[in-house]
Amino acid sequence: MNVRKWGIVGFLVVLLGAGLALGMGSRSGTPGPAGALDVNSVASDPSAYKGSIQVRGVVSKVSPSDSTFVLIDIREYRACKVVTCASKFVPVSYGGALPEVKEELVVTGEMVSSPNGFVLVGQELQRLGR
Repeated sequence: MNVRKWGIVGFLVVLLGAGLALGMGSRSGTPGPAGALDVNSVASDPSAYKGSIQVRGVVSKVSPSDSTFVLIDIREYRACKVVTCASKFVPVSYGGALPEVKEELVVTGEMVSSPNGFVLVGQELQRLGR
């Protein structure tokens, strides 16, 4: 009986975990690509990402003078409702029209080492909304 009780508890824990994962996942009006990485994963180890990647995030800062902006994790933004609460971020260099603060994006580009750390050199933006 004790084994059965723990089996039920384990099953409930798995269900709860799945529910939380779905609840914290992408819930925007416009879904992004299935393979897009979250900002926290990329920011945790930017040197691990080689070649072209897609990163999904929310714009927290824009700097027109040097054609850059900063992405934060969508889940953190949704949890705190402001762009200043994120603990991790990914700086993006982009030669096209810059996005607006609070805009949700998927950026396609490559992580490149720079004197100030790693930067995502964006080649394409997919604008998902605000």
